[in-house]
Amino acid sequence: MKKFSYFIFLMIILVGCSNTSTSTKTKELVDLTFLNESEEVIQVMEDIEVGSTISLPEYNAENYIFVGWEQAEEIYYKEYLVEESTTLSVVLEDPTLVFDYTFDNEMLNAFIFSYTGQAKYLTIPRYIEGIPVTSLGHNAFRELDLVEVQIPNTVQYIGQMTFSYMPNLEKISFYGNYGGYAKEIISHDKYQQILSENSDVCNLTKGTLAQGKFEYGCPISETLSSTEPVSVNNQVYISYVVIFDLEFYEEFEYNLKLQHLSLFNLPNLKTIELNARVQHFGPAFFEELPSLQTLKVDDNPYFEVVDGVLFTKGLETLVYYPADKKGSSYDVPETTKFIYFLAFRENQNLEIINIPSSVEKIESDAFYKMERIEEINVTRDENQYFSINGIVFEDSVFGLGLFYFPANNPNVSYTVPKDVYYIGGSAFNNSKNLEELILNNGLSSIGSLAFSYTNKLSILSIPASVEWISHGVVYRS
Repeated sequence: MKKFSYFIFLMIILVGCSNTSTSTKTKELVDLTFLNESEEVIQVMEDIEVGSTISLPEYNAENYIFVGWEQAEEIYYKEYLVEESTTLSVVLEDPTLVFDYTFDNEMLNAFIFSYTGQAKYLTIPRYIEGIPVTSLGHNAFRELDLVEVQIPNTVQYIGQMTFSYMPNLEKISFYGNYGGYAKEIISHDKYQQILSENSDVCNLTKGTLAQGKFEYGCPISETLSSTEPVSVNNQVYISYVVIFDLEFYEEFEYNLKLQHLSLFNLPNLKTIELNARVQHFGPAFFEELPSLQTLKVDDNPYFEVVDGVLFTKGLETLVYYPADKKGSSYDVPETTKFIYFLAFRENQNLEIINIPSSVEKIESDAFYKMERIEEINVTRDENQYFSINGIVFEDSVFGLGLFYFPANNPNVSYTVPKDVYYIGGSAFNNSKNLEELILNNGLSSIGSLAFSYTNKLSILSIPASVEWISHGVVYRS
């Protein structure tokens, strides 16, 4: 019995020692060392716990693109899993080697056509060889494996399909000061006014006032030439051909033009942050962006974002409602008069839209390929639109039209009212439940894509009264 008690006592001591050893065991801490392009130590992160994930630092190198940090021939971009003490070396790219680009004849603008580098989080440079980047060409970044793109505010033009077929792209934004150069002819009075108002920085570094260069910071970067004095009615006139530095000359208005399908088929794009110079959206600019949730626009004279929805200034035109913006219902503001082409395209969440009587025009395809929409209620006053049981009709000069049948309307069978004269473009597109559609005798025309993507529709009889059928009426149905 004593031996047994002694054994138990010994076991308790051993277990207690084991627990004490475990509880006092310290976690392993290591260091990370970061090297710049010259292999010089620029930062050391000390006492990092093994197994933790850290955010990697950013690195700026003038005239280079920062890609990430390399360790054992693998590049890390935003985060790094710490397993041991190690050294990470910065990875940089020379823009002249990874971009296909050209300049205009006067060497004032750089145009980018493609990118062949390794960055996942790409900051497009403001300048290439000292020339401001002002244009991103058609298909320039098509099919690239980028996660985020930052575009310099020097850019004034983004072409068709510039950012397209990029499955991992999540965010597009703009950065930096507005800038670039512009060639203009100005009067002698204007010339003298600019030099006088900026006398502290408008000092000649080369040549004369008639043909010379000014120091950095002067709104006039260079005077190319001046005309001979001309006397008219005892007034002497002189003109100057100058190059404006747009970073410092705010009177010159240049604007960002976003072309048709500039963004296309970006399935994971969640955020777009646009700058204050956006003036124009091409048709279908927001094409096939099913995950888009957040849309921002800087203080802009043409557009504004209210509750995440893009409008023209003053809310007169609803331009775009992001496809994956959360919320099952939306009330269009009372100030809205116009709903833009493809405004609610591919929306994933809306079930109900309420449209006020202030709306005078709804563009065709405004509700194209919506997923969950069950009803659209239109308040009628003197406008041409009204709704019956959530279905939108249009009372136009051509007669009564069925404008839109909500995609998730629960009806499996529907009979078009007898007085409907035409069916609008994409009117029944993407219908989820409709199996039978009975068109009325007296119907005259059917718009493009009217019954597209109606996968359950199996019975469709077109009456003899129909005189005109547009293209693609049963596309992918």
